[in-house]
Amino acid sequence: QIPVRIIITPYTSSLIYISERSNKGFTAKADIGDLNATFDWIAIGRAKGYEIRPNIIIPDDEALDREIEIKRQKIQERREKKRLERIERRKLREKEEGE
Repeated sequence: QIPVRIIITPYTSSLIYISERSNKGFTAKADIGDLNATFDWIAIGRAKGYEIRPNIIIPDDEALDREIEIKRQKIQERREKKRLERIERRKLREKEEGE
């Protein structure tokens, strides 16, 4: 079971900590300072079905450079293909007009 992280921010000078926690809630206590301090809290956890973190691979600079270069080459190839298609269409039109 993956634990829920609880973050507490007291409004007064007090040392507040989590003494107990469960899937139903938590108990906060203060040892030093204002023993009745008010505080904000936030619980951070994972939704059911998403307990396991995905395996994220962060590529290094060389891998990113290779990927960028491959994409550039593909773009240049598409541009060249379109350019050649325009030339062919122009030649075909000129040939049809000349007949």
